[in-house]
Amino acid sequence: MTSKQKSLKKLKSNQIAAVGPSEEDFEITKARTALRPTVQAASTVKEYGKIFGELDLTGLIVCLGEQTKDCIDGDTSRAEAMLAAQAHTLDAIFNNISNSG
Repeated sequence: MTSKQKSLKKLKSNQIAAVGPSEEDFEITKARTALRPTVQAASTVKEYGKIFGELDLTGLIVCLGEQTKDCIDGDTSRAEAMLAAQAHTLDAIFNNISNSG
């Protein structure tokens, strides 16, 4: 039985390789890859992060993987900072919408 490879093969900046066991049907491997939380998040960040230029999908997946591993290992400082910043951002949006009427 062939084990899954740990790294993703880099293709174009908007593509990743679906890598899985050699005996697994490719459509299953592709679906499993597409459903990974880091892959989903990376594709969203890539789409909405255009202000930063062309972001590499594989690079985003790797960085998100590192950050999720930190959380799993107990270091939630980045997640806490992000949530605090998002709370302030949403508060500003809410107040802007509420006061514009």
